[in-house]
Amino acid sequence: MLARSRNFMMLAGANSALYGAMFVWIAGAVFVLIEGMGQSADAAGVYCAVSIVGFVVGSVLAGRMQARLSPLQVIAGGLVLCLAASIVGWAIADVHAPFAVIAPGFAMMIGIGWVVAPATASGIAPFPEMAGAASALIGFLQMAVSSLTVLAVGYLYDGTAGPMMLLMAVLSAIGLAFYVPFLGRLRDRMISR
Repeated sequence: MLARSRNFMMLAGANSALYGAMFVWIAGAVFVLIEGMGQSADAAGVYCAVSIVGFVVGSVLAGRMQARLSPLQVIAGGLVLCLAASIVGWAIADVHAPFAVIAPGFAMMIGIGWVVAPATASGIAPFPEMAGAASALIGFLQMAVSSLTVLAVGYLYDGTAGPMMLLMAVLSAIGLAFYVPFLGRLRDRMISR
């Protein structure tokens, strides 16, 4: 039933693509900072912790924005922010400075925070009688996609931020592609099955 719900799969797909992008960031940023930019492990840890704060900020903002916007509008904004941040990161990947990695990563994490909670809640809401199964399927898809993207970032790593940021941009575009076909039909109304 869940797999046949276009709305559920759209939200789960967008959510999973961005979750995969988050794991690309988590897996790749440390290597880029330490091996590619010569930062110490301590400094790389602090930089990555700063980016994780972006996720928290994004999650808080998503909750506050839903007082004025529909969950669908919040999700759309987060997807666009993720795509823009990762494209900027890819465009400045040759800049050999931590800010060139951390600033786009921070913005990307804000966007992911905007998407993950509302997309999960909106995907589960139409299925109260099977909320556990819906949540489990979303979690499974997130972890499956993330596992593959971590393998990909490890395989593509070349000592620069370029492949990591490009992979994050591709995943953001995939998330947006899952979402866009339904935007007009779902805009400004409650998601149904």
